[in-house]
Amino acid sequence: MKKIILLTAALSLGIIAASIGQTLPEVDKLYSKYSSGEGVLALTLNKEMLDAVDMDFDWNDQMKHMTGDIYQVKFITFSEGSQSSQKVKELSSALSGMSLKEIKLPEDKSETDLRYAKIFGDKHGQYYHNVIMLILTEDNTGLFVAVNGKLKVEKQ
Repeated sequence: MKKIILLTAALSLGIIAASIGQTLPEVDKLYSKYSSGEGVLALTLNKEMLDAVDMDFDWNDQMKHMTGDIYQVKFITFSEGSQSSQKVKELSSALSGMSLKEIKLPEDKSETDLRYAKIFGDKHGQYYHNVIMLILTEDNTGLFVAVNGKLKVEKQ
């Protein structure tokens, strides 16, 4: 589980954000719908808990540098017994119908224990906006991470 949380944090901080400081209403609706129920852990972090980001990370064998601010992170975990596979598929379908585009993941996932991973987001100018990650681990734990901020990712 530590590996998944670490991977989630790295991906969250590696590809994220938004420049307008507000989440998409559709994302808020999805969060409200899926953030309650048995076997669900939901958490929202806001600007007071987060601060500026300045980090390097490896993405598909290329070093990237990310700077900017994170305004809000919404995180939902679906435990094994909470039909997480079905919920992740439903969320993926809903996100595919929004204005967000799928961000291609690195091809080599051989060292992870993921069954399914998708990242949706958009980029306006130099900044990423409202990026959402969906992850399903081999043990059927589902993760939904929605990040809102203003982050710039550049090649190093």
